[in-house]
Amino acid sequence: CNVYLRAAPSNRNCPGGHHLMEAKLVEPEEMELHTQCDACSGGIEPGRVTFTCSMCDFDICQRCREIPTPDMVQKARASLQRLVQHGLSSGGALRTHLAVISSPGNLSEQQSSLGYRTRSGSGDRESCLPLTGALHDCLNVQKAFQSGGARLPNQTIMSKTFPRGQPKSISEKEVVLEKITEATILRSLRFQLMVEDLDVYVLYYSGHGQEGSGTWLVTEDESISFQELLELSRSYAVPFGKLLVVIADSCHAGALCEAHKQAFHQEEDRQAAANLIVFAATQPDLDAGESKDGGDFTLWLLTQLDV
Repeated sequence: CNVYLRAAPSNRNCPGGHHLMEAKLVEPEEMELHTQCDACSGGIEPGRVTFTCSMCDFDICQRCREIPTPDMVQKARASLQRLVQHGLSSGGALRTHLAVISSPGNLSEQQSSLGYRTRSGSGDRESCLPLTGALHDCLNVQKAFQSGGARLPNQTIMSKTFPRGQPKSISEKEVVLEKITEATILRSLRFQLMVEDLDVYVLYYSGHGQEGSGTWLVTEDESISFQELLELSRSYAVPFGKLLVVIADSCHAGALCEAHKQAFHQEEDRQAAANLIVFAATQPDLDAGESKDGGDFTLWLLTQLDV
């Protein structure tokens, strides 16, 4: 069929102006035609990720997806300058979207053996149940960013498998309980980064962190690592000229900062690292603290957001 050109094809859009969707090529015996990158004319091997529009039969490879156009580079730089000038609570100076993620309330023996650590109280707070303040964190951060002009979902989605102390003031209209997986979380983040008209995407996490890596525990047996956060920046922040700001109130969160610094030393990761900013609650080798009102780092963060 004929394709009528409505937009110049790029690493974000096909000739028809549609957003390119991430897909993985099937094995050779399942492929009817050889897939070629429409940007560099190179072949895309089976099993590799491609960004595609099936309506217009348009594909680009991962490498071409990662090359930002000059206007998107300038957009990200301008957003960074405004972010430094106005801060996260920009009062409308930046188009900001907020997403929040939390953790299961209690660690199993298996999770502990994998190096995951829970935030804990000290002194008179030692009797505090693990992560009872996590939901407070999420809702308070949402309120703070909304006051600063950020856009955010109308409801907080929580896993129905994770019992924890909930503030009595929370209504069913504010919290939806459903089954959550790592795949659904990442799919939602990718989609929002791609389609939302914004400058800064803030991803806030309150939960368990893994010793040595700072990896987040997002379901009973699934996690989100720094590498996955970097891939979000590479494939969805960089092409659209957006900044991905990660805030981690979790144990060993400083390991994410260390990995971020190392990414700048790798040529293939440098651009993705440049569009990524990481705020961490602790040094790489330390646990995070909390009280029933929330994580210590988040309670401090809220004072800095002037709400």
